[in-house]
Amino acid sequence: DRFYLYAKRMTLDKAQNFATMSSRVVASDPFLDENNRVPLSTFAKKEFLAGVKKGQQSALEFLSGHAGIWMFFEPTCDFCHVQSRIIQNIAKKYQFQTRFISLSGGGLPNLEEHYEDQGQAKAIGVTMTPTTVLVVPPSTYLIVSQGMMSEDQLEERIVLAADSNGVLPEEFK
Repeated sequence: DRFYLYAKRMTLDKAQNFATMSSRVVASDPFLDENNRVPLSTFAKKEFLAGVKKGQQSALEFLSGHAGIWMFFEPTCDFCHVQSRIIQNIAKKYQFQTRFISLSGGGLPNLEEHYEDQGQAKAIGVTMTPTTVLVVPPSTYLIVSQGMMSEDQLEERIVLAADSNGVLPEEFK
């Protein structure tokens, strides 16, 4: 028991020494200071996040001219009803072309039109509803989300999927 407690004390002392030294090194090297990447102070962080949001909006405006959004749904899926409205909001805000694809053929009350699945879901790998896909012609299909997401999350995921797959030009990176 005593040896365990000595080992524990020694480990905690080493951890404290490491933390102290890490703080000193970070404070002396601006490239290691996370505050220089993402500001921690309230006033600076607000400005930083506003810049990130503006960049995201620019990327979404670019993508809307080069890609569309498909949502796969089931008429009986409660989350699909909510997600379809969120996608309609994003489409309206950024002028995205959308396609709502029913896995079983039925529609949703808030959709003016929908399409029946013609094998796209299987080809893309849709396993649940709602599933949101960023479609970049002629043949790129990027699953953005499987399950319901908030508007902000979905916008972030669309940009992330496009960026991770080389759809966004260098100026958006």
